[in-house]
Amino acid sequence: MVRSAFLVGKSIYSRRAQALAALLKQMRKDAGLTQAELASRIGRHQPYVHDYEAGDRQLRIPQIDEIARVLGTTTHAVIGELDKIAPPDEGPSETEEA
Repeated sequence: MVRSAFLVGKSIYSRRAQALAALLKQMRKDAGLTQAELASRIGRHQPYVHDYEAGDRQLRIPQIDEIARVLGTTTHAVIGELDKIAPPDEGPSETEEA
């Protein structure tokens, strides 16, 4: 099951959102695709890809699913990589709550 809270915090400029944008950009480049090519394959325009790679657009799980599929991977794998480079913030531990 993919966690839906992959972006911690509401700001699209959160640490996790920035890491996701950088990860997807690198994955696109590794796949040898331009922004325009990726956009075409997911049925969007190039500015859409530019905006999320620049951190100006927040992606939701369905959009990550589309992008991951085109890049030959899964959302689960993308979030797994994201967890490695930008682990999710943990809630307070039991000792911190006391």
